[in-house]
Amino acid sequence: MYPRLWYYQEVFSDTLTANGNSNILNLNTLKNKITELPYAGINDVNLGAEQGGVIVVISSVSGTSPTLSVDLQGSEDGTNWATLASGILSNLSTAGTYAVAFSGKYPARYLRLAFTVGGTSPSFTFTAGLKVEI
Repeated sequence: MYPRLWYYQEVFSDTLTANGNSNILNLNTLKNKITELPYAGINDVNLGAEQGGVIVVISSVSGTSPTLSVDLQGSEDGTNWATLASGILSNLSTAGTYAVAFSGKYPARYLRLAFTVGGTSPSFTFTAGLKVEI
């Protein structure tokens, strides 16, 4: 049995004033890196995340009644996206660090976060990252 491998990648770092998406976490690339490491010969690395987490660090918020919600999305081709976990973090409205774990098989080759911003003239400056067990 091979050890469980964890990987963290920051996928967003900017100011958001409207709905948007993070950069993509490419699990294909991770699989290739794993087979190049001391785990060479592993041919049964499953694509997809077994479990992981979403981390959002908000440094500043402005606007009237601003809210930020985060969905976890997956794709097989990097173009067509499906929501895997809706509102994995929701109604964030103040600066701070927010984290949530997810578990279950997410059989996607690519993962990203989708951000929904609400309120009047909302502005969120934050970073977001994905941590996955592969």
